[in-house]
Amino acid sequence: MSENSEREFGGAWTEQKLALVAKYLAAYTTALKKQPFRLLYIDGFAGPGRAGEDADSLLFADISDREPSGFMEGSAIKALGCGPPFDRYVFVEKSRRRIDGLREMIAERGFDERGLWFRQGDCNQMLPALCEEIDWRNWRAVAFLDPFGLQVEWETIRAIGATKAIDLWTLFPLAAINRMLANRPDRIQSGWPERLTKTFGTDEWQEAFYGRNPATLFPDKPKAEKTADFRRICDFYVKRLETAFAAVAKRPHWLYNRHSPQFALCFAVGNPRGQKLALRIARHLLKG
Repeated sequence: MSENSEREFGGAWTEQKLALVAKYLAAYTTALKKQPFRLLYIDGFAGPGRAGEDADSLLFADISDREPSGFMEGSAIKALGCGPPFDRYVFVEKSRRRIDGLREMIAERGFDERGLWFRQGDCNQMLPALCEEIDWRNWRAVAFLDPFGLQVEWETIRAIGATKAIDLWTLFPLAAINRMLANRPDRIQSGWPERLTKTFGTDEWQEAFYGRNPATLFPDKPKAEKTADFRRICDFYVKRLETAFAAVAKRPHWLYNRHSPQFALCFAVGNPRGQKLALRIARHLLKG
């Protein structure tokens, strides 16, 4: 389903995104099962928990209570259920309570913990360190970043792309970004410009999202006004991803609450040699 869909996702978009990524994981391990690489799945927000627990109440007030209880199972369990399996799974989670909850779920569902790496901490610290730690000549990976807001910093995205071995699925918070962009840049809430720059890895968003309004009382001093809509915000992030990865799907999968876009599920290919097949699979799924 493209961003042009009028379907109401409500809370159901959680299952939509997880199902889409799960299909890619199965296709990925099937395609690479005869290759000499070991395969790794990386989850940057792996612990179970209701979306919105740590969310900014202003940015997410209208959707924080609309997630279904099924979200409690989460992406980690979905990944473990995919086949053929990965050789290793890395589950990163900031909360010790959620790590413990995830381990309980894994045990309840009969999955073996051998081959599972649990790492407690902020993904912006854990993932760049992991990217440096692994010998990517011998490994290939898929990473899934499923934040509820602007928790993922650009340096984490850049580190993943720099491995040239990791395919990335990342949830981009369209609605949150749009709300942070006041009608004029001088009216953006204090601290938010810095958060936006950390998310995009550049302050060029200011020029991309704000234009000059010539119809002012003082034509010699035109005021900058917001020109960005959801499409422009999404396109800007896709272009940023293209600076860090071998290839990027240009039409992410938009997730809606009622008729309002909330997130864009973006896909990027790490390994230049595998980009044609990876993009073909991802584009097929993104159009579904």
